[in-house]
Amino acid sequence: MEDEIRGSCGENGQVVGHRGSRPWGLLSGEDEERSIVKLNQKLLANFDIIPQGASQPLVKPRSIDDVPILALTFWSEEYDHYTLRRVAAQVADSVKEIPDISEVKIIGGPKREVRVELDTGKLAAHNIAPTMLVPLLKISNQQEYLGSFSSESREVFIETDGFFRDSEELGALVVGVHQNTPVYLRDVATIIDGPEEPDNYVFFAKGPAAKRKQIPGTNQAGTLSPVHLRPWVCI
Repeated sequence: MEDEIRGSCGENGQVVGHRGSRPWGLLSGEDEERSIVKLNQKLLANFDIIPQGASQPLVKPRSIDDVPILALTFWSEEYDHYTLRRVAAQVADSVKEIPDISEVKIIGGPKREVRVELDTGKLAAHNIAPTMLVPLLKISNQQEYLGSFSSESREVFIETDGFFRDSEELGALVVGVHQNTPVYLRDVATIIDGPEEPDNYVFFAKGPAAKRKQIPGTNQAGTLSPVHLRPWVCI
């Protein structure tokens, strides 16, 4: 597939790398619309050589407008990655409101996650099957349009605002009835509202340049070591 893509890249184009097991191409020096059409035609003509079970190629155009022009770094000697990401998310929301902002992306720090850990013993005691809770949670945590009606020359739209706002609302979800008593999710599960399980860590450290500029907190040697690493989040 890489050889086929290289053939459609034109005189100035080249295949610049791989993402996993899938090659991805860079078309440069040509009209963007024509290049995308040529690339898609080449992919469609060679779908038969894609290994079974592999996902279909995803084509996304990239231009100079997609290159970041500003990076804001958040780091602290007191707060952890999770807190820094929440602060950065508030700043990112404000930046998105600025006119002509194309995209704002947050790098680093775990996202907020509400995790439900079921207690099999309590579920059995209340005659509740664990398999029924997953669809129940999905149905309860969504917003739906129910319809509308006219009143006093006005049309009123009705919708359900079913999104859980915090762990308390989630814990108050009725998941069953046992001995004529409602069973709440908090009765059969532990609900944890906090950071997700991290799959990567991003750190910041003041290097030799910080020492030359006499920035406070720089280690005396001016070298990097795990002792001087600080939590870091960037937008």
